[in-house]
Amino acid sequence: MILVFVGIPLVVFLSLALLPRGAPAAIGIAVALAAAGVGWLLAGGGETGAYPRILISSATIGVGMAALAQGGRLFIREGAGAVYGALMLGIVALALAAGNLALGG
Repeated sequence: MILVFVGIPLVVFLSLALLPRGAPAAIGIAVALAAAGVGWLLAGGGETGAYPRILISSATIGVGMAALAQGGRLFIREGAGAVYGALMLGIVALALAAGNLALGG
């Protein structure tokens, strides 16, 4: 279960947060949200759709984290890569702390 609640969001977050700033990031995040929406609709309802929807929701958390990081990146001047790295680490740390709290850790 740790893969679902930690691994998937982190992989999605890193893949989208490392896109170049501006239009490529916005397009990547929009495509990821559209894919999550289509997946959610195609997953079906009832018990058969429960696990796929958990996976999709987990991936969508990573998309939200990446959108937050890319939004923060717009306010960081060009060439300050260390600041963006710190922002990314901070977002990951907050997400891990929130997940730990949500899972009762």
